[in-house]
Amino acid sequence: MKFRNYLAIGLVSVGGMAYAQETPDATLDELLVTGIPLEETVLPTVRPVSSALGTDANVLDTPRAVSTITKAQLEARQIDDVNSLGQYSSGTYTPSIFGAQGVPTIRGVFSELYQNGQRLKFVRNSFPPSFNGVEALDIVKGPGSPVFGPTPNVGGYVNFVTKKPYFDRVRLDITGKLGTYVPGGQSYFSPEWTVDLNVPVIKDKLAVRLSYFGREADGYYQNTVDHVQDIFLAVTYTPTDSLTFDYTAQFYESRFNENVGFNRVSQELIDSGTYVSGPFTPLFFGSPGPGWAGFVDAGPDGSFEDQKVKLYPFQTLTNENDSAYGKRFTTQLVSSLAFNENLSLVNRTLFDSIETRKYSTYGYSEWVPKSDTFDTRLELQGKFSLFGSTSTVSKPNTGKDGLSKDGKAVLEETVVNEGILNSFVLGVSYRYEDSESYQDFDNEPFSIYDLNNNQEPQFPGSVIFNGQQIPGAPRGYTAGFFGARTESTLQQVGFFLQNEIKFNKYVSLYGGIRIDLIDGEANVPALGRKLDGSGAPTPAGPRNQNSDTNQAYFGSLVIKPVEWVTLYATYNKTTAVATNQFGSLQQSFTRLDLVNESELYETGIKVSALDNTLFASVSGYYQTRVSRDRFFNAQGVQSRGIEVEMTYQPNRNFNASANFTYAKSNFTGITSRNIYSQTGNYLDIFGPGFTDANGGQGRGGINPFGGFSPNYAGSPTDGTSPDIAGIPDLLFNAYVTYQFDSGFGISFGPQVTGEIEQNFQGTLVIPAQVTWNGAIFYKQKSWEVQLNVYNFTDERNYTPTANFTANDLVFPDKPLSAELTFKVRF
Repeated sequence: MKFRNYLAIGLVSVGGMAYAQETPDATLDELLVTGIPLEETVLPTVRPVSSALGTDANVLDTPRAVSTITKAQLEARQIDDVNSLGQYSSGTYTPSIFGAQGVPTIRGVFSELYQNGQRLKFVRNSFPPSFNGVEALDIVKGPGSPVFGPTPNVGGYVNFVTKKPYFDRVRLDITGKLGTYVPGGQSYFSPEWTVDLNVPVIKDKLAVRLSYFGREADGYYQNTVDHVQDIFLAVTYTPTDSLTFDYTAQFYESRFNENVGFNRVSQELIDSGTYVSGPFTPLFFGSPGPGWAGFVDAGPDGSFEDQKVKLYPFQTLTNENDSAYGKRFTTQLVSSLAFNENLSLVNRTLFDSIETRKYSTYGYSEWVPKSDTFDTRLELQGKFSLFGSTSTVSKPNTGKDGLSKDGKAVLEETVVNEGILNSFVLGVSYRYEDSESYQDFDNEPFSIYDLNNNQEPQFPGSVIFNGQQIPGAPRGYTAGFFGARTESTLQQVGFFLQNEIKFNKYVSLYGGIRIDLIDGEANVPALGRKLDGSGAPTPAGPRNQNSDTNQAYFGSLVIKPVEWVTLYATYNKTTAVATNQFGSLQQSFTRLDLVNESELYETGIKVSALDNTLFASVSGYYQTRVSRDRFFNAQGVQSRGIEVEMTYQPNRNFNASANFTYAKSNFTGITSRNIYSQTGNYLDIFGPGFTDANGGQGRGGINPFGGFSPNYAGSPTDGTSPDIAGIPDLLFNAYVTYQFDSGFGISFGPQVTGEIEQNFQGTLVIPAQVTWNGAIFYKQKSWEVQLNVYNFTDERNYTPTANFTANDLVFPDKPLSAELTFKVRF
């Protein structure tokens, strides 16, 4: 079935869900659907959302595009990584990022991760985040409000709503997963388990919840593993009715492998899985040595056709000596003191500490011995009215005899005019970051490895990992000339005010301002000799110190023509600090890194209809921002798009969700489509005589694996601003679940991506794709079992790896696979 047919079916289904409308009562406390337990509800209106504006609000009335993922949805789709979030959130699509996605991509941009309203340290792909302590998710599109402050990555953010203890009784949930079954003899052992214990300690005062998660899994892709040990603690203490403490602590470590996917990318590889095997011919450009450039040659017989072979998706560029490790400790305390029903004081304090290391044989290593973050925010939250009044109204008693019980013929009523209601958040925040990070990516010769020949390098003389040694690092870890190596500290003090003015039940106005005082210091640390003993140690560079004052502005107009419909328009402008892939200051830190602007215009409509069983939203946006390439050069980017989301749940037996995205992002001020990437053109990888499926001719080895391609400097311009590569213009996701009263149920739905330009030139294209996922399950009060089947039509699909390797790598998705999950409750 063609992509347009899938899209038509999806849009018709979404349209049908929104056909009939009734006027419901839109008060937050009454938005629960009768007869549906909270833990089974998928509607976003079931709980207040504070992740957009910093205060509890109904998602219906929140003037931002917000997607919520409930506990029921997390369990139904077995969501435990960020690249799965697009199933329930429009505008969210995450490329492979070397198989270790640390953050999702929202609206074509890296996003941030938050925990209960505080920003965690950014980790692009050093290791995946933990979902062990997560009870629900809020995905906010675009930069945060003044309460949350500016962030380096402005696509949006995901707020982890953590598990909280229950006060009712002792609870114990044990969950296990078995698998993974893959037809064709490629099944692999991937057990994981969760033990979740809840204990009320003091009745209605103190409760504790402890969750332990473990995984000791092999991977589908060759030479990969996925081992995790993770413990999460949550404590709630309410000494008085007005004072509450919510404390969480988590420690986890992850051992895995980076997975770059397929090398030697061609259109023929994407279209039919045909890979070009064979020898590699080096070219000698000099420094840093042999193999600095070259190409895949036709070999002795002169025929590329004889070298074309089929690859299985698991045959990716992963070596048995590859390794990756990350550990994280995070602790947070949220304290709330209510003076009265109109005034409260809230403090959020978080400490986040990370250490990572990674070694990939193809030519990349990193070591982050320290990345510590301390963040605290004090908020005064209140509300008051202006021009309010009370009056007494007399009216005739229309009782049976015209008299009240005390014999009065006239009744008096007190009428309250609330006037103009104001809700405000006034506060101050402080954030301190202390980081040290190293990378070596000077020479990443992807093309020399032949995946059809046991990944043996076809030119062993190429120089890999001969950067300078890092003092104190594990053996073999080096820092290259181009690699980021930075010791840095960053301090940020913010003052903010946000106010909602509710003129009446039809019109509200939001406004806010934030001022941040920023001070940063960074230097390039000292390095030792090269691994082979040559060269001289490099002393530490001078320490660069820069300060600035950044401002952020926010404003929204909200109109509610009826209680169940919200129209809004929002403007948001922020200025933030530019950081590297570890969330630290750039190696070449200057004052300009402190003033990266983003400007967002967004408008939308939200509807809660059919007695609150249907929630729908449509949003449109235009955003400008500054992006940084691999060498930290600033580039202007503009994005625009339309996002549609719908969720329908009339009863506990049936629910359905769908989202649709149309989006475009392009560079501004750049007129060449040859934006820097590892290889200037994918045809550079192949020698003369190679003909691609789309007619492209091999160009004979213009630096196909690292450094600066000669093709880059002299490339012609076409007079247009190139699109951002690696992100589809069209996205569609849907999921339907039906459960019989017996407890047996089934769920399924497609994930559809439109055509993806794999590189900036638009010469490599991943066609429109669909992946069908589903599950069958049986649930009882004390136990349940579920079989999830992924890609059950067994499509051969691909995901982009990273923009700067666009001409060198593409990631093959897994084929049909299945996992069995069971849960027991005590």
